[in-house]
Amino acid sequence: MLNKSFLVKILSALLILATAAFIQVTVAFANDGVLGFTPEGVYPVTQSDISMTAEDIYIQLFDHAKAKVTCRFDFKNFGSAQTVLMGFPAQLDDSVEISPGEELLVKNFTARDEDGDLEVTLVDTIPNPPMRNSLEKYKKWYSFSVDFDEGEEKTLYHTYEISFTYNSSGLVYMGYILETGALWKGALGHSKVVFDFGDIPMYTLEMIYPNNFYRIEGNKLIWERKDFEPTHNLWVCRDSLHYGEEWIKFCEENDDLRDQLDYIYNKTELFNTTADAIQKNRKAYYEEYETLVKSDPVCALYLKSALGLPNGNEKPEITGCLVEHRIGNSWTFLINGTDPDMDIVSCDVVIDGVDSYNYSDDEWDFKGLYYMNDEKNQFNFRRYLTVEGSGLFTVTFIVKDAYGNFDTKTMILQAGADDGEVSQEESIGTTENEPDEEEKELPVNQAVQQEPLITPDSNRIRPENDTDNKILVSVAVIILILAVGTVLYLVLKKKR
Repeated sequence: MLNKSFLVKILSALLILATAAFIQVTVAFANDGVLGFTPEGVYPVTQSDISMTAEDIYIQLFDHAKAKVTCRFDFKNFGSAQTVLMGFPAQLDDSVEISPGEELLVKNFTARDEDGDLEVTLVDTIPNPPMRNSLEKYKKWYSFSVDFDEGEEKTLYHTYEISFTYNSSGLVYMGYILETGALWKGALGHSKVVFDFGDIPMYTLEMIYPNNFYRIEGNKLIWERKDFEPTHNLWVCRDSLHYGEEWIKFCEENDDLRDQLDYIYNKTELFNTTADAIQKNRKAYYEEYETLVKSDPVCALYLKSALGLPNGNEKPEITGCLVEHRIGNSWTFLINGTDPDMDIVSCDVVIDGVDSYNYSDDEWDFKGLYYMNDEKNQFNFRRYLTVEGSGLFTVTFIVKDAYGNFDTKTMILQAGADDGEVSQEESIGTTENEPDEEEKELPVNQAVQQEPLITPDSNRIRPENDTDNKILVSVAVIILILAVGTVLYLVLKKKR
């Protein structure tokens, strides 16, 4: 039977959840980008002469949810002498449903090169830039001008501070934005991002994204890769609450939480096992690693790092594309599949046969991606499409992983049919790339070949009625939480 103390704690937790139901959090770090300038402000553009040959990022965690960040960026100019207006993302647009804007403002930002400090200005992104890409979501930029001689190699250094956002469950969200590096010429030569946990135990690590190219060394989480085009960002989450003494004591006093307590003990014991001890019993730990890859990627990463195992290179496979819902010329799709190493980074689309359309993902969820059965590595995406006009057209979905492996599935649809009617929809084949033996290496001045061509992010906006549906769902969740809290309160009152 539930004791009074337990009910009080549960009731308090429910009230906290009710007040926090609309809060979603994240944090921003980023590569340098290239900016265009107008009298009204700036906008991100691409650079055809200058490559980012290397970057080295060091994120030092301290004081529960804060960090000091130092960055080094190496560039090479393959063109004539020029002055480049560079930018560093400072704040997301208020309309981006991630976190309150003020929580995403980078503080105390500095920039310098080999000759000394550079003058930095905080500027706004103009609302309707002449060149559009996925980076208009950054509302403010730290901008600074950099001079390049013909053929010059140059190194820039940045420092800044940032406070991580966190929720009432004790989850602290961290990350690093790589996608701004795609504005530079060709592939990014080498990238290394270090999350130094300092005195914070590594077993508090709860989630990494994407699930590839990471390793753990001591109390550092390191992501490292070379010769690639940065099309996705890094996200890391740690649990600041459920490994503490108070929570463990609470679990010990309640039999219903025995499974959670056992998990905490087992995970703590694993992370306290040295790499030497794991290497000495390599066969047993490798078998445990193969099991954990499907059930607990973070613990699997710890064993992978200790055993010195290579990065995963198994391709995803789309097993089905379903029309979940349709109203007129608006469709909701479910894209299902399997992903052996659980490192999917995108689900994009190519649409042929219509001139005007809107395509979007589920912004309220993490890229709209769900691993619905981890043990079988099954995933699904939810995607939204609205088109104008009538007639047959094709939709090709492209699911891609962190390594660059991809799979596609094409559907035939008909616009202009009656509401609710789905006509002439079928799969017409799957195209998949051959997995590489090792990561493909490209010169930093050579553009990465993108196959297949991906529709620009500027065409991806949410159908108008979707936000309303999400608000209704959130209200329903709050009502449910308050109802459960009321029941618990009545139980307490009766026990008195």
